[in-house]
Amino acid sequence: MERSVAPREVVGALEQAGWESSYRGEIFHMLEGDDEFEWRTASSSDHSLVLDKLETAVRAGQHVAIAMRWQAGPGGDFLLSDSTGLSFTGSIDRPTLAGVTPFTDASWYVSRVLPPLLAFGVVQVQTCDRP
Repeated sequence: MERSVAPREVVGALEQAGWESSYRGEIFHMLEGDDEFEWRTASSSDHSLVLDKLETAVRAGQHVAIAMRWQAGPGGDFLLSDSTGLSFTGSIDRPTLAGVTPFTDASWYVSRVLPPLLAFGVVQVQTCDRP
């Protein structure tokens, strides 16, 4: 990314494009400042509070993550940091390639993740998969 990562802006852009940060009434997120760096859940009614926590952590130089789904379907984890920018791991109900099901259909994710993030100065896209 060419500019600083602001979780509220990134999540907002993804949500406008069809991604959802709430699943079954919960938001799954992670803060590096946690002693164990484990996933936490918060009620979807605490959406703004969760984004505030992510913003504060990123400004403090920490890594954060939020799980998001594409219209209640496949999804993954968005990891954000001021030092490394944004990374995405397709890990939730991931679509696979026909005939080679151990492999993720990376184009499915790229076509849904990349468009809303172009305004943030994406400078590199790289995919990798291991069965």
